[in-house]
Amino acid sequence: MFLLANYLLILLGAVVEFVLDGAARWRSARWSLDWLRWLEKVFGTQSWWRGWLAVLVTLGVPVAAVAAGFALLHELSALLAYAISLIVFVLMLGPEDLAAEVAAHQREPAAGARDRQNMPPPAYLRHAGPVDLGPLTGDDEFDEARGELAALALAAEHAWFQPLFWFLVLGPVGAVAYRLCANLRRAPGLSAEMAQRFAIVREALEFVPARITVGALGVAGTLVPVLDCARHAGLGTWGASATLVARTALAATDNGRIREVIGGDAQRYRINQMHALLKRAMTVWLVMAAAVALAAA
Repeated sequence: MFLLANYLLILLGAVVEFVLDGAARWRSARWSLDWLRWLEKVFGTQSWWRGWLAVLVTLGVPVAAVAAGFALLHELSALLAYAISLIVFVLMLGPEDLAAEVAAHQREPAAGARDRQNMPPPAYLRHAGPVDLGPLTGDDEFDEARGELAALALAAEHAWFQPLFWFLVLGPVGAVAYRLCANLRRAPGLSAEMAQRFAIVREALEFVPARITVGALGVAGTLVPVLDCARHAGLGTWGASATLVARTALAATDNGRIREVIGGDAQRYRINQMHALLKRAMTVWLVMAAAVALAAA
């Protein structure tokens, strides 16, 4: 019943996020960055701080506090615990509003050159790390846009699919653990040693759900190119989760081999196409999660 209850909360959260226009204005990465900043201030001079114990304290203390808090809530009122779990799930999505970012990005091609220079890039582009997208396709228009399309797919992976998986498996504890790790991975001023350790933990969290996303992208898009791409991109390779999701998302759109005539701006068309693909993949994720939750009930 635990998985089924979590799944029902996920469905309610999906309604809030995709039907009722989300809760992006309440979401922020500041809480996690402030936590790290406070730890740095208190323990930054200690010899153990750059080791794995520092990662354990940084991630473990908030997660343990959330686990203890929800255990107490369930003792007081199960209904109240479920209500707060729903709020936590919605807040752990993002933290950005991906639909708003896409809309902002869509306005860029229509703006003049001076306006484009003054526009900050959408958050999913500002936070996109370098990912190897493989050889060029030979379609110049698609190759020019594919970095942005891959960044959008990775943003959906980190904002939607990963929190969904960890909330289903572990409830609010799992969602908080993933979001904390994802936020801290890109914390400003983080030492290279600490960043590497957070990257290892994040890969451990993302390894399984990223492979599920590959399957969802295949079902939502073009299955055969996705399977072929996954085989070459390293489906079982440790550390390849981001590359795998980015490449298979492009393959799910058949790498720009669009058979209908594109009217208007080609870049805008492809962004719309990728956004629609990711929303279909979210539907596939929800169906697969329903099957797991019902089987375990």
